[in-house]
Amino acid sequence: MHVQSNTHRCVRSCFCRIPSDASSPASDAVRRHASLARCHVQSSTMRHRFNRRGFDLLLRPRAHRRDQNSSLRSFPRAGTTNRRQSDAQSSRDGPDQLVDEARQLPTPLCERPAAHFVQGKELWEWWKDSRRRVKDVGDSYYEQDGGPTEDELCRELDWLLDDSVAAFRTARGKDWSDTTWKRIRPETSRESFLNGDVLLREDLVCLHAIWKRRIANREPFQYLTNTSFWMEYVLVVGPGVLIPRPETEVLAEMARDFIQESPRHQSGAWADLGCGSGALSIAVADALEQCASDAVVWAVDKSPVALQYTQENARRSKLSHKIKTVEGTWFDPLMNLKGKLQGIVSNPPYIPQANLQNLQAEVGRHEPILALDGGSSDGLKELQIICTGARDFLRAGGFLGLETNGALHAKALEEKLRSMQHEDRSRAFHNIRIVSDLAGISRFVIARKNG
Repeated sequence: MHVQSNTHRCVRSCFCRIPSDASSPASDAVRRHASLARCHVQSSTMRHRFNRRGFDLLLRPRAHRRDQNSSLRSFPRAGTTNRRQSDAQSSRDGPDQLVDEARQLPTPLCERPAAHFVQGKELWEWWKDSRRRVKDVGDSYYEQDGGPTEDELCRELDWLLDDSVAAFRTARGKDWSDTTWKRIRPETSRESFLNGDVLLREDLVCLHAIWKRRIANREPFQYLTNTSFWMEYVLVVGPGVLIPRPETEVLAEMARDFIQESPRHQSGAWADLGCGSGALSIAVADALEQCASDAVVWAVDKSPVALQYTQENARRSKLSHKIKTVEGTWFDPLMNLKGKLQGIVSNPPYIPQANLQNLQAEVGRHEPILALDGGSSDGLKELQIICTGARDFLRAGGFLGLETNGALHAKALEEKLRSMQHEDRSRAFHNIRIVSDLAGISRFVIARKNG
């Protein structure tokens, strides 16, 4: 079956996972329609302003929360690593290299100090030259494997500058005014811009290198900027951890709703199995924090690289005290919590093995195969393991939320949960239901454990 793809950030917020049976033109139209609805307001991030006295750090809400997880379509995974790395993946980014990179996690581009300035005319010429590179590529990536179109690459170029531009001044000796590329782009043809100066978070040499890698190597935009805008959070991402997808926000919201509506499940322990960058862990921990709960979230992943990203993103979100990272496979490191978990969320690898070779280049070449490979021909292996473990590890009334490949996957898991029993032959779960993602695809399976 052919692997389809989906992207979007603002106009197309990337990483909607498209099931292997959703390859029709109609479903592509649904995906595009859903992506148009994905535009949020970014949470607070550091901005910098430069004046004649030097750098003055300015903290204020960022005006553009783009779902910048774009151009990566197909079957995104939330970064769990359960299977042995394939030879191809090992040669691409061996474990030693990935661990070393993760020890020095970079700062997201949009939060770096604004320390470089360039004349407006020079920036404008670079932007036009970069657009010409995109035009040379055209829609060829989309035609090859469902990758980004020409229009989507042009939007990414503007996002790159929007993350980089910090301030503008009309002439030397004038004060700097805090701004963004989106705000000043309409003025770029005017003399006042061309003769002015633009303050950047990276110099043009660095931006040129980033854009060259994006076009020539098809490296994910989020890796190149070390940034993933997800829900209200700005997360650090990079090679070795899968970029969180926008549709996973639906699973996070369902877990948050359960926490708010069920006070007796606001204490104790939750688990995020296959935590990856820590996106789900952070969303759940934040909800527990807002309830003044003493509960903690156990973030489990087999990859030490993923755990380092989770730790860093928890620190950035001021939730380190609520998130405990532990290395291991699924429930193995949580044996002392059997029968005690208040809730389990998981976005495990679920791509059928036969479909891995058809992935979009941004995903298949660069994101960790361990976060994608569903472990079997149907991609259900890891999901079924989690369902079985949830029966033993959840306490009565506990929440189970799973993301799947959609459609047939979700139906298969629903049937499995309905058939599962306790030792006394009573049903293990109730309130079992399938929930659709933003594109209307049956994506999530949620349930409550029977007492």
